[in-house]
Amino acid sequence: MVLVMGSTHDYGSGNGTASVAVIGGVSPYAYLWNDSDAQTSATATDLVGGLYTVIVTDNAGCSESDTVTVILLAIDEISHAVEVKLYPNPVRDELYLKVTGLTSDMTFSILALDGRVISEGIVEHSTSEVIYSVDMKSYPKGIYLVRMIYKDKVITERIIIQ
Repeated sequence: MVLVMGSTHDYGSGNGTASVAVIGGVSPYAYLWNDSDAQTSATATDLVGGLYTVIVTDNAGCSESDTVTVILLAIDEISHAVEVKLYPNPVRDELYLKVTGLTSDMTFSILALDGRVISEGIVEHSTSEVIYSVDMKSYPKGIYLVRMIYKDKVITERIIIQ
């Protein structure tokens, strides 16, 4: 069983998330996060900045654990933060990148788990919300990474193609 970890930032109000995707093992999977609520789903929500560990147990009784960081952004970072939403996830045909707050262009790459770049693009800056679509119909089912580079920041999110 391989665990692929992801997270979103806490913008100062305990609104971060931590997530895990499982490759292999025998489904269904049981999840246990070490947050104060001991959440039991693939995504733990309403998290403050910090380290979070999940234990995943498959239907055959095998367990794996891994840790992810939820980053707390400082007030000056929040005011300059770019918000990115990838949807739908899991995706079938079209992946949409919804981006707000760009003051310059953002590049993105969609990567297979072995590191191969399967798609690349540029989201041009705008004073308003930008929605960019990526045709995913020709890619096989599986887990992929979306790496977005904006100024000196790199954001990586996982997506699942069904």
